[in-house]
Amino acid sequence: MSASCRVVVVALVAVLVATAVRATIVGVQEPLMGSADLPSDIPRVSVVPVGALWTLLGNSPQPPSHADTSLRQACADNGFTFVRIGGSAFWPVQLAKYNTDHVAYMQAVEQLYNISANHGCRVLLSLFWNWHAVPDLHNEHLGAAMRNASSLSWAFWRQYTRDVMTIAAKYPQAVAGWELGNELNNLADLNMTGSKGGCAPHLGTPTHRTSADNFSTTDMIDFEVSMANMVRATAAEYNVPHALISDGHSIPRMDAHHLRESYHDPRRDWRADTEAEFASNLVATCSCCELCSAHFYAHSGQRWGHPVGSTYPLEVAHRALAGMANKTLYVGEFGDNVVMTTEDRPFSMRVLDTLNRTGIRLATLWVWEFYQKSVTVPANFSISPDCPEDLPLIDAMKALNQQE
Repeated sequence: MSASCRVVVVALVAVLVATAVRATIVGVQEPLMGSADLPSDIPRVSVVPVGALWTLLGNSPQPPSHADTSLRQACADNGFTFVRIGGSAFWPVQLAKYNTDHVAYMQAVEQLYNISANHGCRVLLSLFWNWHAVPDLHNEHLGAAMRNASSLSWAFWRQYTRDVMTIAAKYPQAVAGWELGNELNNLADLNMTGSKGGCAPHLGTPTHRTSADNFSTTDMIDFEVSMANMVRATAAEYNVPHALISDGHSIPRMDAHHLRESYHDPRRDWRADTEAEFASNLVATCSCCELCSAHFYAHSGQRWGHPVGSTYPLEVAHRALAGMANKTLYVGEFGDNVVMTTEDRPFSMRVLDTLNRTGIRLATLWVWEFYQKSVTVPANFSISPDCPEDLPLIDAMKALNQQE
């Protein structure tokens, strides 16, 4: 095993199970649904090299050269050419470099697109991965900033998008589309007052959140429609591809509909949603975008009487969007926490089988070659072609992509 691989025990039976599951993936699939606007050369399943830009910005344990290696292995070597990448520095102190050393910051963005073009990658850039970072940088609050088009945060969101588009315009072949940010819907309708979620004062955040950080689903929909329109208009101005925009959402919470309905009540309603309420929430919150994102992990399947690890909610989501004009279900994240299992990525294999059975058109696995805290030890969910224990899953993904 390579020194860069995580240390796990892979039982022989697990390998046999993975092989059997992979065999089902090359069988007959359902027709692709809701995918009329996706270019045919975008693979069914690809990966999330989330930290490529962060590495180039010097915000990762790995040296900048790792971004080139990682993207080459994903795109040129394995055909995972649709890559979802974090598009701005994560923490406020890191994002401040955009202001304090603007030239160097934008050079890193250009490096990302240049490397991607060299290796045949098409980037779905998630513009504002950490939604709190920009308001924190400007001593504002997320909810209040979203609702105020004259806020300092909105001015930053506009200017940052414009600057990125000026770079992307030089590498149109490396642009797959745009994502607004990561999992904003997971923060909707909550009472964040006093919460320390996402707070690390030494990295530029406040010590806690306030009521001004709160926002409703309705606020989010209005904000994301405005944000997506801004992205489209800016991309069109610079003649940058922009037919595909993702909302970056997680799959709706088990209680998303009830929380939305009780946002203004003294107490939130945490009752579980029905299938119909789940589907209605998914459709309503994707009004901004062509790619209706649903990040999906094993715990997400435990609803409506189904167990942890079930993929049934993906089937419900797919049916809710099938036939809708300019809407495609995008499973933007799925994966196994390898610290929690000694099996060979059983949930990921199950998701691949579900993609095959249902005809879901697009998914990206979390996470590709991600070294979050260590130079040598990848993050829990990370996969790498350098790790022998990850090859069965990589082979299964490639087999699904090779189907006609």
